[in-house]
Amino acid sequence: MGARELRQSVVALASLAWAVDALAVGDVDDLWIRQDKFLHVAACAGIVLAASCLAPRKDILWVALALFIAVIKEIYDGPRASLRDFVADCVGILVGLEAARLRHASKDAHESNLF
Repeated sequence: MGARELRQSVVALASLAWAVDALAVGDVDDLWIRQDKFLHVAACAGIVLAASCLAPRKDILWVALALFIAVIKEIYDGPRASLRDFVADCVGILVGLEAARLRHASKDAHESNLF
């Protein structure tokens, strides 16, 4: 699976969770714009970036790790689990994928200029 298809899959997953959330009667206190959502985005982006340093060019592994951690965290939350948190996790994964892509592109450009 290429990077483009991977991004499209994560966007589709986030869109599905968003649609299900829109149909469900959720927690009134679980707003879309909250510090908690920012922390979900930042944590998943950080997981993807850290994984990209440990296993360069293995996009599917980065996404799998971040999704696994996101799902386990929501399972751990039990009745407080939130589809909105999961959508924020998916956004963080996309941010992390793009940052990792830019990091690797910059590194490749720098290495090609050395010779």
